[in-house]
Amino acid sequence: MNIYQETINRLIKANISSPRLEARILIAQATGLNSNEINSSIIINDEEKSKLESMIQERVKHKPLDKVIGYKGFYCYNFLTSVDVLSPRPDTEILVEEAIRIIKENKSTNLLDLGTGSGCIVLSILAQCKDMYATAVDISDKALTIAKKNAKNLGVYDRCRFVNAGWFDTDFNDKIEKTYDIIVSNPPYIPTSDIETLEPEVKNFDPMLALDGGIDGLDSYKQIAKISKDKIAVMGSSAGGHLCALLSTYTERIEGEGVDSLDETDYLPNAQILCYPVISSDESIFHKWSYMSLLGDKYPDKEKYSPERLVSENTPRAFIW
Repeated sequence: MNIYQETINRLIKANISSPRLEARILIAQATGLNSNEINSSIIINDEEKSKLESMIQERVKHKPLDKVIGYKGFYCYNFLTSVDVLSPRPDTEILVEEAIRIIKENKSTNLLDLGTGSGCIVLSILAQCKDMYATAVDISDKALTIAKKNAKNLGVYDRCRFVNAGWFDTDFNDKIEKTYDIIVSNPPYIPTSDIETLEPEVKNFDPMLALDGGIDGLDSYKQIAKISKDKIAVMGSSAGGHLCALLSTYTERIEGEGVDSLDETDYLPNAQILCYPVISSDESIFHKWSYMSLLGDKYPDKEKYSPERLVSENTPRAFIW
């Protein structure tokens, strides 16, 4: 049996969802070839076989492919990854796109990224917005080490300050002393009780700090909304900067009282929150994204965009508080 088919068979036996694609990627990584060049006629030497075997053994234990090969494509770039950072997800690219739109429309110049991880969000934005400077915050020093390497690879290291801190730290405002035109975040949103139901690639290899959102999954959203009132800059007549965060409808919890508990957003004169429902473990199947402007009592059509109305429609879910 050829090495390509043998690799496919081993991945199938381990219930890997895309065995042919992943077999090509693994063999390409071991040989230095392009994955498009891999087929049943491939012949590899002993050194390449040893590299491939090591990677296959990791993958059949459901270590994510990107953490086996050491990088993952996100937006327009490749990012180094490891077990110390959340694997970049395709849906998070939507947050990058929306942030870039806001930055260009408002001529924003400084950004705060909360929960930087690999840096895929903030560094993609910096690479696309040449006049932007950023502060990247993560509670994990190991994650920041990965993010710094990615910043250097993308040529944006000089425009990014890295801070080892957590948004629940009592001295957070002392560590992050300035205000920002835009705050971006993809915080943990999975309820603690749901962690064990996740796929092994996630629960066993993504950092728990990047997954666990507390009892209802909303702990970080509440805290980010609270601290953002002191960190969002006033921009001319718009009376506020922008807060962009992915809000997952991972479970039905956010359709009820959980959403209403986010009243800390009342502190924000003009915040924008991206709402993006992750509806499947298959990363190719996602709902379209949407966002709403949050203007508190000043918002003219607040009733029109009530959670009940938006949830009742079979459309992307967005919430306004």
